[in-house]
Amino acid sequence: MGQEFLLQFLEVGIIDLGSDDNKLEKLRETAKDLSATLRQAPPKTSSFTMAAADPAIASTDPAIVEAMEALKKQWQTISNTHRSPPVAILRAIMLDAIMQAARADDAIAVAFVNTARNALVHASVADEADIWRTAVSEIETKVDSRAEAEWATPEMISVKPLKYVPPNPKGVDYVFSFVRSYSSSQHGPVPGQSCA
Repeated sequence: MGQEFLLQFLEVGIIDLGSDDNKLEKLRETAKDLSATLRQAPPKTSSFTMAAADPAIASTDPAIVEAMEALKKQWQTISNTHRSPPVAILRAIMLDAIMQAARADDAIAVAFVNTARNALVHASVADEADIWRTAVSEIETKVDSRAEAEWATPEMISVKPLKYVPPNPKGVDYVFSFVRSYSSSQHGPVPGQSCA
């Protein structure tokens, strides 16, 4: 198993659970549930990645709403703790879920890397830059390894000998004589031919 990205968000202080391991376990379970959702519906990878990569994402974004619904299943009292959806926590859960799914499914891995590379250029993730760099690098290495294995040229390529049959020389002479006669009748003599 790879790194747990929820812990990285905790370590840099982007999310704060007040040293409550029970809350952390609820976040882990939510990430696991969202990862299963992604594996069942890989096209959601792009929207989840775009939402997770954007610190300024609205709490009404469909991916954030879906993550919040998944979190409520694990942590029924979250509305008492957070009056509005805790976007930073949801983003951390989503990245962790994406990473779990991308490690298991190559299609999700490709979608994540392609979307994250484009989204992160426009997002202001200064505090999270190392987390994202690590995540993209891990999955990009996986994607590149598979691509190299599938597209690498083998050391030796064996090709059956080609059989070449030259064209009929008589047919070629006919074409040249036709071109010569056509050229001289339409455009004057062919160079090297007498006018007589």
